[in-house]
This record gives sequence, structure tokens and C-alpha cells, in this order.
Amino acid sequence: MIAVIADDFTGAAEIGGLGLKHGLDVVIEANVTGDATPDLLIVVADTRSMNEGDAVARINEVTSQLLKLKPKLIYKKVDSVLRGHVYSELMAQKECENKDRVIVVAGNPKLDRFIIDGKYYLGETPLIETGFATDPEFPVKSSNVSDIVGGDNVFSCSVSDELPSNAFVIANVETEAAMQEWTDKIDASWVLGGGAAFFDKMLAKMFKVEVRGNVVKYNENTKGLYFFGSTYPKLETFMNGLKKAGIVQVNLSKEFFSDSTSEEEVVAMAKQIADKFKNNNKVAISSMFKGVNGSNVNPNIVRERVGELAKHIFTYTKVEELYIEGGATASSILSKLKMERLVPTHELATGIIQMEVDENSNLKVVTKPGSYAWPNELIPLS
Repeated sequence: MIAVIADDFTGAAEIGGLGLKHGLDVVIEANVTGDATPDLLIVVADTRSMNEGDAVARINEVTSQLLKLKPKLIYKKVDSVLRGHVYSELMAQKECENKDRVIVVAGNPKLDRFIIDGKYYLGETPLIETGFATDPEFPVKSSNVSDIVGGDNVFSCSVSDELPSNAFVIANVETEAAMQEWTDKIDASWVLGGGAAFFDKMLAKMFKVEVRGNVVKYNENTKGLYFFGSTYPKLETFMNGLKKAGIVQVNLSKEFFSDSTSEEEVVAMAKQIADKFKNNNKVAISSMFKGVNGSNVNPNIVRERVGELAKHIFTYTKVEELYIEGGATASSILSKLKMERLVPTHELATGIIQMEVDENSNLKVVTKPGSYAWPNELIPLS
């Protein structure tokens, strides 16, 4: 068995899709139960939405539990642009695994995400000059990868370099070829972290590719509920596309996320949304705003309240397809719905995964990272 610790849900789902692509039996769990023995076990640690201390404690817990299952490998899935508590979490995993060194292979040349001479670029643009500089939770303050992750004894190295011992190494990933070469460079002495792109390269060395057809496509006759996790405005063309596709839009006001919002008000909103399914089969919920009373909304409050809203919506209407954008949003919603174990069934597009829930095989769940585009097969924008 191969084990993966993911720092958010959509990252876990993306890894699950790669496992499917290579013919593996895949299970995603919110916690290590020991009940599942798939080829690929993915645990949603959800640490990116925690403070650093809680994230380290969570990694210690999950890693210790996974070691009891004796996996061939424990891979730490991190954000492709190194958002989150990357250094502290991997150092905690290193201590649990009793290893001396850590390497992170992030970036994704196919998506124009490069690490060159220790600096991160989106295309030819340094990361500090992109929208990631205004990320609401982990704003980038430097393009230097060592500055992004922080910590001591951090080195950036190219695949041709002699790698240091007792160090935290961030791999330079200038090309697809370089990423492939890193799979031959690293042995079992390393604690290994990285993005989905590098994990795909690792699986390709061990397993063949199995092509599976896409199952879920836009069907105007099925009841589908969409949650868009970002609190920032989407392009007008996207919003107009939803309307043309017959998807009813509900944008939650900033007041909905204030401290004064009561449980009764959340229930009332859920009833309003459920009522929309009487005359419509597709409803999309968003929360696009900036701040309450001039200050930024606590993202933890947003996630918690959206999760509560979803829980109540499900009590008032039957949903056949649940689409969720954003890893933290997905974790909150699925936790509130008590969906602790999911089985990926299809990779619909890069990072966009269809899953079934053990307790409710009739419900199709599809998750997508916030920075990826929805495929036209799921939301016909044109």
C-alpha cells in the first residue's frame, strides 16, 4: 500500500484521480481507520486550514497511525505553489519516520509552474508578482522558495547537484524532463513531499496507465448542487455562462458570515435554496465579497457556515450530484455531511475527481481545486 497525507480535500481527490489513472484501488479517508487496505490510501489531514501548531499535531497523529499500517511509502501532498505549513509539517513527519532529510518536488511545468535557481515562476512571471501575493490565508511575500517555506537548513537544488544530508531540499523543476529525473534521484532515505504532478511521475514508474471513461456530464434532468468556495469575484463571462446553462445562482451576502448570524437564519437560507429545486434542477452557491464592515472575513467562519448550510440543504431536498470548488470548502461540507470515506471512481479532468460515498452510493461527489477551470462537460459555459 502507498499512503498519502493531503493538506486539503481537493488535493486528496486529485491524488486519487492519479491513482485511478494508473489502475489502483483508491480510498480517501478523513481519518486513518485501519479498516481500508487499498492500493492507495489518502488521508485528508486538512492542515492548510489550521494554525501551525494544530497542523503539526495533526501530522504527528496521522503519520504515526499510517506507520502502523506499514505502507511502502508515505507521500506528503503539498500545494503546488507551497502554500500552507509546508516546512513544519514535513519536519514533523520526518521526526515520526525517524529519517534525516526532506525533499519537496513542487511546481508543475505542464501548468507553467517552474522553480528555477530557487525562485518560483508562473510562466515568466515571478510568483510575488502574481495573484498569489494576495492569497487571503497564505499571501506570497517572496519568489524565493526558501523564503516561502521558511525554516532552517533549507536548500534549493537541481537534479544534477549532489544533495546534502540532514537538510530540507526544495527541488528545482525547470522542465518536465527535470521532474522525471527527480524520480530516479530520490531513494527511501528521504521524507518525500510534493505536488500531484510529481506523484504522477512516481506512479508512472511503477504502474501502467488505465484509461477510464468520463461518467458525470452535465445533465439538465439531474439535481445538482454547486458550491464555489472562493470569496473573490469570478469573471463575468463565467457568471453569465451559468445563467445560460440554466444554473440558478445564489450569492451569499457578507452579512451571512457575520458573528450575529443565528442558526435559525442559516436554516432559513437552506430552506430558501432547497425551495429553488422545486422549479430548477441546478443551483450554484457562491460567496463572492471582500470583507465585513471594512475588514476581511475570517475564512474559518466562511467554511464553517457553508458546511452548516450544506448540511441543512440536504435535510430539505434530495441532491443527486454535489460539486465543490476549493479544498477547505470541500472538507467542511463533507465533514458536516458526515462523509468520512469516499471512493474515487473517475478523473473527469486534471484535478477534477468524481467520487462515491460509502454510505450513499447514489450521490455523485465532484471536487475541484480553486485554481483549476471547470470543464465544459460539467458546466456548459459555451
